[in-house]
Amino acid sequence: KRYLGSSWHKLVPRFDHCHIAIMAFQSFGARLGLADVRREDVGYALLAGAVMPSALFDVFHMRAFLLRGLTASDVAYAHSVYWVWNISNDVFAGYWIDRFCAVFGSRLPLVRCLSGVWIIVASFPFIDVGLDPFVHYFISIMMYDGCMSVVCIARGSLVQELGNDERRRIAMGRIGTLCAIPEGLLTLAGMSLWERPAAFRSLLLFASCLSVLFLEVGYRLCRAGIQTTATTAGSRSAFSLRSYLRQLSVQRNFWAFVGMNAVMEMQGTFHSQFNAIVADILMPSFSGAVLPLLGLAGFVAAYAATLFADSYGTYFVIRYAIFGKVLVCVSAAILVAHAIVPPDAAACIVMVLLQVGMSSATKFFDVTVANLADEFSVLASAEVDVTSRMYATHAVFAKPLNSLAPIIATRVLSTESYREMKVAGGEPPWELQRQALRLLIGLPLAVGLVQWASWRRFSLHGKGLLRIQALRRPPK
Repeated sequence: KRYLGSSWHKLVPRFDHCHIAIMAFQSFGARLGLADVRREDVGYALLAGAVMPSALFDVFHMRAFLLRGLTASDVAYAHSVYWVWNISNDVFAGYWIDRFCAVFGSRLPLVRCLSGVWIIVASFPFIDVGLDPFVHYFISIMMYDGCMSVVCIARGSLVQELGNDERRRIAMGRIGTLCAIPEGLLTLAGMSLWERPAAFRSLLLFASCLSVLFLEVGYRLCRAGIQTTATTAGSRSAFSLRSYLRQLSVQRNFWAFVGMNAVMEMQGTFHSQFNAIVADILMPSFSGAVLPLLGLAGFVAAYAATLFADSYGTYFVIRYAIFGKVLVCVSAAILVAHAIVPPDAAACIVMVLLQVGMSSATKFFDVTVANLADEFSVLASAEVDVTSRMYATHAVFAKPLNSLAPIIATRVLSTESYREMKVAGGEPPWELQRQALRLLIGLPLAVGLVQWASWRRFSLHGKGLLRIQALRRPPK
């Protein structure tokens, strides 16, 4: 009432349009770097945080299946088929989403429908349906990836529909970081309820209901912003596959981005699936506190990265995040090799700093793809929307590495020793700790070196990006 003055009563008939959410962001926007907030920005952020059970899936599903008896051979067999599915469904999704946009004018209805399916699928690993652990694991990752591919590609493509320049797209990502707070809190609650299956399933149900609420509110807020481009989205989606591939083959910045981000996705898959396991092995006395600390570090880093990107651009934020990761891994290897720092302390510091670097770099994935789609339009001298197809092309190279991460991790780590340690409740053997430490430092170091070599060739930043955005013709 104090904020609106005498017009406070107007809230009542317009509550269904979510004005309270908009006012909350506008009231505190100046303090949070969100002085100019549009309703579609908040809507996109809510859609991005609307599948909260997926966070529980990422953190706990591998631990759940390993404790049920899943072996390294089972993981390898599952991913020998899964990587083909992982590539093919992304390629199909990119093409099909563009066709959907051409027919219906926007990808927004698709995001709404399949996000609801994804919410249900993300809970499947934690429901005992009487299946063999291998079969249950295989079905879970196949269904999860199918929903995730379509939703993430369609939702990421909305960034270009809703944001016209990099600064606006960064602001959308900044609001998305705030809307991810409930997801982090639910993950924290899941860690404390993990040992109680009934309570954990109740948490899953609450997360699903809250996700549906976010989804519906986000859809309503985005719908008004999408209406301005719906009439032209179909015509802008029409571009032959041969012309697309011919133009993309000479777009150097896209291939530099693929080289950088494909290996980063492999590292991200490793961290999301194995951070809890590595913490159990290397820090058994305080492993329960590590994941909340990682979540807090990731949130702060992602939000700070959007503030720095406003001044320096996304390119330099990602570049320094890669350099910092390499520096952290080399320093940790030296300190552990000379016994200067205990392994548990070194592992905790490395995991936190790697999470900071990962959150800073991955925050701008959708923004970078949208910028590359703008560059494609200028280079092709046509107003075309190939955002979804760019996601699909990137997936052809990134998805096999996603499957490689769990295969490498389960091969390096002795899954039998880990299972025996959890069942018996004893201290982890030194050989298992050595394996985990080698994996924690070695994999990000190798990934960082590849990223640095690829990203230094990326030139779509600074004046070059401003020139592309100035030349991009507005939709007719």
